[in-house]
Amino acid sequence: MPADLCNTPLGPAIIELVLRYKAARKWRWTTTASALSTVAAALENLPLYTNAVEAVKIRSDPFFAAAAKRAQHLARVTLKTAHQSDPLSEADFDFLRSRVKSPSANVLLQLAWALTARGGDLRQVPSDDVKITGTQERPMVTVTYRRGKGAAFWGPFSCAAIVSSSLAGDIAAMIRHVGYGKSLFAPCDQAAVAEAVRSLGKNLSLRSIRKGALTHLAARGIADDTLM
Repeated sequence: MPADLCNTPLGPAIIELVLRYKAARKWRWTTTASALSTVAAALENLPLYTNAVEAVKIRSDPFFAAAAKRAQHLARVTLKTAHQSDPLSEADFDFLRSRVKSPSANVLLQLAWALTARGGDLRQVPSDDVKITGTQERPMVTVTYRRGKGAAFWGPFSCAAIVSSSLAGDIAAMIRHVGYGKSLFAPCDQAAVAEAVRSLGKNLSLRSIRKGALTHLAARGIADDTLM
């Protein structure tokens, strides 16, 4: 916390700190709303990873609650004016699978496509929120999101998809490697996937994976309510 905010009540101090990050890093309101949600979740989970005895329920602070609600509103109304990336085609996705050499980044790419996931949201998922069920021939991966843009708007939610046996095996190996409660992916994995997508030289970005996967499913006749 910057020195000039140390004597400020926690709620207003967090709001000011996040707004400073927004100005310095040119965040959109979607990112700002997500940052406020991330801070709130971290404070609520303090006893899990620090010596703090009690959680800090900052969402009950009226200043913080009002700011978070306003940030979410601004995120919704400004989202349509943001830069629109094209959807990633199935052919380009297959090409990227052979191009991304980092094993963990490659898993992130494939899982984001299978779950129509936001890359930033998926990158923050801990190992205990990834479940593999089904059979060896037809495994299903279920991911529960508690952080990121989607959870900031709607609260925790889960998505599931049937995946290949090889992808399920890679995910299971990563879960064993990182251990319980640790993130499967690192920021460098997300950066590697984003760079690979941009390197295709089209109007593509990390969000193109989600848009492309949804477009791919829609073209195969998946109902709108399922896509939503």
